[in-house]
Amino acid sequence: MGISRETVRRALKMHKFHSCKMQLLQELYEDDFDKRIEFCKTMSDQVNANPNLLLNICFSDDILFYIFF
Repeated sequence: MGISRETVRRALKMHKFHSCKMQLLQELYEDDFDKRIEFCKTMSDQVNANPNLLLNICFSDDILFYIFF
């Protein structure tokens, strides 16, 4: 795009964004797709039976970020 790396870094800093590097910590296995589909079907059935179910679940996702300056 013709924009220098330093120009991009300055623009990110000006808007209070930080560059980070993603590090994958979990490996996907062959049967993970089938398990995910099974989970989705089960949850869909549960939500159909109890529309307020999702209001009683606390979702969490742990992730690590490495910030480079």
